[in-house]
Amino acid sequence: MLLSKSFWVYFLGAFILIGCQPKKVAVEQLITSVENIPKVATLSVVKNETELQQLLSAQKGRVTLVNLWATWCKPCIHEMPALEKLHQNYQNKGVKIIALSLDELAKADSLVLPYWKSKGFSMDYYVIGTEDPSTIINKIDPLWLGVIPTSFLFNSEGEKIETITGSLNYEGFEKKVLATLNAN
Repeated sequence: MLLSKSFWVYFLGAFILIGCQPKKVAVEQLITSVENIPKVATLSVVKNETELQQLLSAQKGRVTLVNLWATWCKPCIHEMPALEKLHQNYQNKGVKIIALSLDELAKADSLVLPYWKSKGFSMDYYVIGTEDPSTIINKIDPLWLGVIPTSFLFNSEGEKIETITGSLNYEGFEKKVLATLNAN
């Protein structure tokens, strides 16, 4: 049996009216869920001493912890979740965490980026883009011995106040950051 043309017009109109409302709710839910997704950091490259100084200068007004690490360094990998937790807990309280990788730049896309994304880290991370990373790192601390993990703690004035050689747990990092925050 054939249905009349007016039935199909009515049916199509009702379908469109009913169909549009759930889509509107779905879009609103999607927007809300996207807003609640944590920012996933992007990989950046520090090519020279000037770029490192610019990066550090941009942090003035915040306590900054620069962590030297590499994907091949087990103690570095072990402390990364503690640094991410520190970032999550203090990013809105005047603290900046910068992870500075010593992995080869040519392997950054195949090693550093997949590691970072697999962990869902949102703190800023960089790869040193020179063959000899010590030329850049020595601008932070000329006495750096090439050991990683190493972290450099800066006060809100941008002055390096401590070099932390070796890995720390969350409580160790938090204690040092809080002491620096309270000293400001």
